[in-house]
Amino acid sequence: MNLVKQAKHASKLESLNLLKDKSFLVRASAMDEISNRMQGEFDQDLLVKLVEAIKNINNQSAFVRGTITVSQIGMSSLAAIKHFQAQEAFSRLLFDFKANNYSDLVWFLESEGINIPSLQAA
Repeated sequence: MNLVKQAKHASKLESLNLLKDKSFLVRASAMDEISNRMQGEFDQDLLVKLVEAIKNINNQSAFVRGTITVSQIGMSSLAAIKHFQAQEAFSRLLFDFKANNYSDLVWFLESEGINIPSLQAA
């Protein structure tokens, strides 16, 4: 079964486990699928685990293609969730990226059609 189908057909528990898979491609696919699920029905547990996965150093340093990391794919997935808690988490995580690979993140998100809110110094 390909990665997308594996993530798409996973239960909630399986999706959470896929976020910890050895394969960075599986983790990236799981982030996208969690986002797709949460666009239909918000789930606080899934949001928390998605944010944790984005913050995970292994995902921040796993390059999928070029300068795009698993965590950046997670940010794109998070931005697609229109619930206010997801949008707040997205804005907070942008600050975490400010110091590390921020320009790559902004380039990737803009290429995905995601508007980046202007950030003020904390």
